Amino acid sequence: MSEQELKTKIKRVLIEGLKLKREPESIPDGDSFFGGGLNLDSVDILTLVTVLEEQFDLRIQDEEVQQLNSVNAIAAFLQRKKGQSQPGA
Repeated sequence: MSEQELKTKIKRVLIEGLKLKREPESIPDGDSFFGGGLNLDSVDILTLVTVLEEQFDLRIQDEEVQQLNSVNAIAAFLQRKKGQSQPGA
């Protein structure tokens, strides 16, 4: 999966998991999910973590959650996790 395909999938997971009324293209890759971005709250973040774990078949540790603050950050996180799960990584 290319980086852009991964980011599009992340956006779709966000929209479906958080029941957002937006199109994937309307979510900027680098905007923070907090404050002016998607304006997510702590409950939304917990939901997002659960959805990401299910969709990408991984476990997100409590200390990793703060890293998941934008589409770019989630994509980088998922790529690191994938690299860690590869044999010899």
